Amino acid sequence: KQQLSQRLLMTQVAVKLEEEDLNTCKALLTECVKGDPETICASAAIDFKEGKFDDALEKYSEVVNLTGFDYNIAHSMALCHYNLKQYSDASDIVD
Repeated sequence: KQQLSQRLLMTQVAVKLEEEDLNTCKALLTECVKGDPETICASAAIDFKEGKFDDALEKYSEVVNLTGFDYNIAHSMALCHYNLKQYSDASDIVD
């Protein structure tokens, strides 16, 4: 049941992220499983949309540590580095 609830919440978070409704996203994330890679990734996406690139990068790195390499996460990390004007680090990720 918890897994189904998490899936439903993450779907709602994804919809609200797309709608740029970050406050609702944050509220929904408080109901999600703490420490779950999807929860952490969604929190990173919110940070990114709010311009908190350092925070987003830290969370994306945590997800990679938990799950291993993922192209989409690596791309998000590269975008964080790019927005932080860390062009060399961004380039290293995409190469």
